[in-house]
Amino acid sequence: MILKEADRGWKHGELHAPLLDYFNITLPCGDSCPLRHARAGKCVLSDVKDKIFMDFTSPVINETLVLLEADPYRLLMRKDKQSCTVRYNCPENLVYSLTNQCIYEMNIDQPSKHDLLIVPQRACKPTSNLPDSSNYFLVDSCVIPDDALRYGSFDNCSAVVF
Repeated sequence: MILKEADRGWKHGELHAPLLDYFNITLPCGDSCPLRHARAGKCVLSDVKDKIFMDFTSPVINETLVLLEADPYRLLMRKDKQSCTVRYNCPENLVYSLTNQCIYEMNIDQPSKHDLLIVPQRACKPTSNLPDSSNYFLVDSCVIPDDALRYGSFDNCSAVVF
């Protein structure tokens, strides 16, 4: 049964983990290369059919990289006699290297739905080169407070900055 399942999966590029258990094969990378990310390559028997050669690839997970996701929100700010909306204006996600203390900018829609991210090996920006926190927010629009109340622009806001 294990061999049949392994054969079916192998034809679709999938590595059947119980097959490795069946042959008592343990990968040296351990939990750093989960088999769910492995891709099957070749599988051949030797000429005398006493050995099996399996070729597959599995990425090694770098545990020193952390995916950070922004939870953008809007603020209200009073500017002169106007009420202004302020919005977050930076990457919505990035990967932080704990080892090198630098960031890789990512441009991924809904990254939390992915199991595996391929991070570029270059262009890791040191955190000391990041802009000041004031550059992370932009004034979006401003209105006179009476107009804001009349049009309901600021209903249900929980954070106001003066």
